[in-house]
Amino acid sequence: MLAQQIVDIPHTRAASAALSGMVAIPAGEFEFRVEGIEIEGSNEIGVDVQYPWENSARRFHRHTMQIAPFYMDRYP
Repeated sequence: MLAQQIVDIPHTRAASAALSGMVAIPAGEFEFRVEGIEIEGSNEIGVDVQYPWENSARRFHRHTMQIAPFYMDRYP
């Protein structure tokens, strides 16, 4: 399996209010879940993506995380 390495992304400056067309999303708990089989294969260790809380790459992921409050566009 190929080693994967997370790349730090600097935080953006926090906004004091929502911009026009945006809504405030409160902080809370979020269950991150990805499931599925690609073209062929199953959930063998070393296939697909490795997230920081996992010890190896895999295709099925499930992790509960805390999300800080943020602003998001009301419409795409």
